[in-house]
Amino acid sequence: MFLTNIRQRRETIRRIAVYLIEHQEPYLRQGVRFLRAMTRAEVADGSGATGANADVRQDRPTRKQKSSAREDEVESLFHRGTPLAEGHLT
Repeated sequence: MFLTNIRQRRETIRRIAVYLIEHQEPYLRQGVRFLRAMTRAEVADGSGATGANADVRQDRPTRKQKSSAREDEVESLFHRGTPLAEGHLT
C-alpha cells in the first residue's frame, strides 16, 4: 500500500509538471515577464490530478467533489505563501 501511494504521488507530480511545462513555455524560455497566472483548479483539471482525496464514502462523487479533490491534491504540492518582489512570502 505504501509503495502504491508513492507511485501514485510520483505520477501526479509528473502529470502536473508536464501540464505546467506545456502551459508556461513562454515563461520558461523568455523569463518572468511571460509568467501566466494559473489557479490550482486549472492545474488540477488540466493535469488530471485525481484520486487521493476523493470521497470514498459515495459511489459516484459529483463533479464539484471531484474538482475539489483535484484542487486539494494539487494544493498539497505547493507552499502556501506567494513570493513578493522583496523575496518575502505573504
